[in-house]
Amino acid sequence: MKYSVVLASKKKRYVAKKRITNPRFPNLVIRIEKKEIIDSVWSLSGKEQTQKLLKKKFYKRITKEIRREFKTKVEAYIYAYELKDQLTSENRLSCIHKDGDSKYQVYCFNLVNDVWKYNKFKKLNEHVLDKTQGAFYVGQTSNEKEIRYKQHINPNDVLSSTWGKNYFVQPYKKAIETQLIIKFENDTGNPTSSLLYGKSIIIEFLLTEWLKSKKYGAYSA
Repeated sequence: MKYSVVLASKKKRYVAKKRITNPRFPNLVIRIEKKEIIDSVWSLSGKEQTQKLLKKKFYKRITKEIRREFKTKVEAYIYAYELKDQLTSENRLSCIHKDGDSKYQVYCFNLVNDVWKYNKFKKLNEHVLDKTQGAFYVGQTSNEKEIRYKQHINPNDVLSSTWGKNYFVQPYKKAIETQLIIKFENDTGNPTSSLLYGKSIIIEFLLTEWLKSKKYGAYSA
């Protein structure tokens, strides 16, 4: 799946009204969307784009100024933050679509040893020679970690996962990994809590790669 990063503009009257109380209100929105979605609206008029994708009346259009494609959501968000910094340096106010409040956190759950029989996990962790070293599932959530754990393992929950139902260590107190999270934060200087959505996507990836660099088995969706 490929992702596109584009820049959408808001209507001038709407922005002017908002800036009466908030002079730093952004008039530009950085959007990360699946490539096929952007393909479907790229050549449309601003009004048609608003109706089909942007949804909100305060949008004017997707500008032609920026369009970049990426293979992963992580790469797309890394670029989106770089773009936001670039726009800020040019005195242009922007925000990242649906980045929300700093309410996200990254978690790490221990996996049972049987996970090494799962081809998907095995192929992603061919670097691990000692299969007793440890195997982990890394994710991000706006919920409490224990709530997210229970969702993963509950077959009746819409947010359950194959990983949770088949491979998470039980119970939660044995599954949750805290010491490696602390070590990751100390080693890299990257926090794993109180994150914006996009930052949590990036940290999820970085933690997974860090675990692999320490010769652990690791997976993130």
